[in-house]
Amino acid sequence: MNEILQPLVGLIGVVIGGVISYVAQTKHQEKTEKKNDKRQKHIAYNNFLLLEGENSPLVIPMHHGEKEDFESKAYAEGTRKILYENLHLFDKKVVKNVLRIDFVEERAEVMGPEPEDTYEIYHLYLEIKNAIIKDYENDIKG
Repeated sequence: MNEILQPLVGLIGVVIGGVISYVAQTKHQEKTEKKNDKRQKHIAYNNFLLLEGENSPLVIPMHHGEKEDFESKAYAEGTRKILYENLHLFDKKVVKNVLRIDFVEERAEVMGPEPEDTYEIYHLYLEIKNAIIKDYENDIKG
């Protein structure tokens, strides 16, 4: 009996050690991936905010009675690319708003642009910008 018990105890020790090692390695890898994703998200935020500051597609009314406007070309050539390249890193609401902007722009292209389309796109983009700023500030604080 002793001849079977000693190898069995050794085998159990190897299995337990292997499981513990696997769990520790998996947790370390998950932590590393989260850290890398956060870093990539911050790089995307930096690029977005840089382009937003240099050539924002938002045309803010300067005089009473003026309406908001949205420069689709500035968006398409600037921040849209950054948003789509990093969509997997962003909050679900940001993703939803990015996709909605494209849907509204496509609808406006087919049906003809309406003032409501510009208003909706303007505010969707503003929500994206504000969500990015808020999330970035929270990440820096935490």
